Amino acid sequence: MNDGLIADLELRSILSGVLDGLEVIHARALLHRDLKPTNIMLREDGAQLPASHTVELTFILPPDSVGGGVGNVPGILMKSNEQARGTPLSGLAVKVTDGFFLVGLSNVDADRASNLHLLKERSWFDVPLVMSTSAAPSSPSKRALPAN
Repeated sequence: MNDGLIADLELRSILSGVLDGLEVIHARALLHRDLKPTNIMLREDGAQLPASHTVELTFILPPDSVGGGVGNVPGILMKSNEQARGTPLSGLAVKVTDGFFLVGLSNVDADRASNLHLLKERSWFDVPLVMSTSAAPSSPSKRALPAN
C-alpha cells in the first residue's frame, strides 16, 4: 500500500480472499451483511485479518463514571446460565478507540469449531471489563437473539 492506494496485484489478492470467504458462506447457506470495502479488515502489513468472526463492542459511559472508562476487554466468556463459570471464546480483543473494541475470533480450525459450539450451546455471555484506573466486575448478559 502506498499513500492509501493498493497495487493491482495486492488488490487482486485481497479480493481473492474475500471471494473465497463468500463462496464458503454461500455454500453453507449462511447470512452475511454489510459487505463493503470499509468492512474488509487488513493488518498493518496488508494481510487480511485472520478471524472467523468479529465482535464490535461499544461502551458509552456517563461523563462522571468511576474508573476512567474501559481500558481493556480481556475477551468474551460463554456461559450456560448467569451463575455459571464462563468458558472463553478463542480470540483477541483490541481497543480501536476510547469506548470501542473489536474482538477477532480465532480462525484456526479447532478454535473456530470450539467457538461455534460455545456460541450455539450457551445462551449467556460475559464480557469482563478492565477500567482505565481500576478493575470493574463484569455483567452477565442473556442473548437477545438465538445463535446461528
